[in-house]
Amino acid sequence: MIIILSNNYMASSEAIGSQVRLTFTTKFATFTPAQIENILTRKGFSVGQGRISNALMPQMPSILVPMFSKDDINIYINQPANQISYLILNTVNLEEIYKEVIEVLSSLNIISDVIANISFSCITRKKAKIDPKKKMTDLINKELLKKMSEDLGFELSVTSLRLAYSFPFDEGIQVILEPLSTSPIDQYFLNIAYQTLNFNDFNSFIKKFGETMIGKIIEEVEKIA
Repeated sequence: MIIILSNNYMASSEAIGSQVRLTFTTKFATFTPAQIENILTRKGFSVGQGRISNALMPQMPSILVPMFSKDDINIYINQPANQISYLILNTVNLEEIYKEVIEVLSSLNIISDVIANISFSCITRKKAKIDPKKKMTDLINKELLKKMSEDLGFELSVTSLRLAYSFPFDEGIQVILEPLSTSPIDQYFLNIAYQTLNFNDFNSFIKKFGETMIGKIIEEVEKIA
């Protein structure tokens, strides 16, 4: 667990509603540009371009790649990185949408044997009953907090909470919880990330995910006296 202390609130990324990103990286190319365009346009997606982070060189600026859009779904195709990424602009009916994702992946020959990595990321905001900064500060030993505040000459509080299965984060799950930058006294910003090499594990995670998982995380934090 990583806890960030500060004497002043550090703004989180803004979250407008909820959005989910699903990224599938394969060991080698399994489809051609013509194949994916044919499959997705038949399903009602329009063709365009969009920017995503450079998977081969993350420190470099974002790159322009083919993008397919329909309703609340954008699909980015990064062929040099053997990567297909879904940006879903809400978490409503995610499991139903995921069934369509699996259909597309199967038609592109993206199956368990060719998977190099699968990642999930969800950012959302959630109403808080009590000031999030106060609730998160209650998680840390009060004597330690008081001593550190005295030593540094600032009244410190917890402004970010990170829970993870591993560090550095390269597999399993990671949860980041902060006050929402645009409404820090009554809303949380929540980022849930998950990575795996196993398609079955990923399928199970999607089934467990949703407003229920988000609500349970906030509920546990709110229980702290």
